[in-house]
Amino acid sequence: MLKFSFIDEGLKDFIRDDEGEVLVKEFTTWTDADEFIMDGGLEEYGWTDQGTRKHCWNDPDGD
Repeated sequence: MLKFSFIDEGLKDFIRDDEGEVLVKEFTTWTDADEFIMDGGLEEYGWTDQGTRKHCWNDPDGD
């Protein structure tokens, strides 16, 4: 599994959970992470919808 966090371009910070910790979600592929964003998966975390970048913590070949 790949571990992803998301950077909100509007906030210029990582998206965080209710405890203020950087949100980390696991997905099988980079495409799955993209689909999570497109399906509104970040909306419950205060996402501003002004652009998002993904950060993969454990894929050295990622973008």
